[in-house]
Amino acid sequence: MIGAAVGAGFVAFESAGYAFNIGMMYGDQAMISNIFTRGWMAVGTHIAWSSIAGAALFPVKGQEPLKKEHLTNERFIKLRVVAIILHAVWDMPLYFLHEFLFIGLIVVAWMFIFTFIHAGLKQISRLNQKVETEEAIVPDYLSS
Repeated sequence: MIGAAVGAGFVAFESAGYAFNIGMMYGDQAMISNIFTRGWMAVGTHIAWSSIAGAALFPVKGQEPLKKEHLTNERFIKLRVVAIILHAVWDMPLYFLHEFLFIGLIVVAWMFIFTFIHAGLKQISRLNQKVETEEAIVPDYLSS
């Protein structure tokens, strides 16, 4: 969630800059078209890439304060490279594939995100089971 929020903030500022420049050069219609295009694509760009990076960092970091070692952890780097590759391919001038490429990259990014969501839900379920087990062990007279 934190990664998605950071990515959303970035893409909002980046999109505003692109929209302004396009509006100044080509007029209002081109600017509005750019805003709509960047709007639907935002779910597969910096929001998704930052989500992947954030989801890669938090399991490595755990409960500790953030340290340099977390950013050089092999597990973090592998998933960070996924986000970097997705961004690099997105920016490649493969004009003959653009619409199919964009949709494909969005699908790939969201496959990673859904995997992280699933892992997070499993972790919550395990924590809930642990709490229920511990509550069952506590005698009734201690629980009030």
